[in-house]
Amino acid sequence: MALLSFEEVGKKVQGNVGTANHMHFPGMAGGSNTLTMTAIGSGKAQEVARLALEHEQMWYLSEGKFSMHQLLEELLRLTGPAEVALCSWGITEDPARVLARLKKTGTITQLTCLFNTRVASNNAGAYQLISQVADNLGVAECHAKAISIINQTYSIGLISTANFSHNPRIECTVIQRNQAAAKWIKDWISQYANKSPRHE
Repeated sequence: MALLSFEEVGKKVQGNVGTANHMHFPGMAGGSNTLTMTAIGSGKAQEVARLALEHEQMWYLSEGKFSMHQLLEELLRLTGPAEVALCSWGITEDPARVLARLKKTGTITQLTCLFNTRVASNNAGAYQLISQVADNLGVAECHAKAISIINQTYSIGLISTANFSHNPRIECTVIQRNQAAAKWIKDWISQYANKSPRHE
C-alpha cells in the first residue's frame, strides 16, 4: 500500500497562484481537504494566505516569490488580531521591523519568539528590535522554523524550511488550520523560550 495517494478532485482553484492540486492522505483527518501548490508565476503571499484559510492543510513551495514575514502578515490580515508564537534559526532586520510594527499596532496581541543562540551575534540590530516588543523571548540550540497563530476564530500551525529573513530560494511549508496543531507549536516554543534567558 502506498504511503501517499494523489488524486485530482476537480475543484478549480481561483487566482493566478501557479500549479495547485488537491492531495489525499489516506487515514489522515482532513486529508480530503489538503491543497498542494507551487507558487510560480504571480503566486504571492496574499494568494497563499487566502487559500490556506480555505483548506484544513496546505503544502506549498514558495520558489523565492515571498518571505515568511510577508506570509505571516497576510495571514494576520485575514485572521484579525492574534497571538503569535514563532521560532527560527535567525532573523534579519526587515522581518524584525515587520514583527515590531504588527505588535505595536495590536495585530499581534502577544508575541513569543525563540531563536538560535547565535542570533544576537549574527544580527544584533534585529535581535535588539525584537527584544523591545516580544512578550516572551528566548534562545536555544534551535534549527526549527515554526509559527502558531491563535485567536477566537482561527488556530493555525505552520512548519517551514524558511527562516525570518529574505527567502530567495525554494522553501517548503506546511500550514494546518487545526487547534491542536497550533497549540502544540505554541506550547513547545513557549516552553523553550521560558527555559532560556534573553541575550541582552
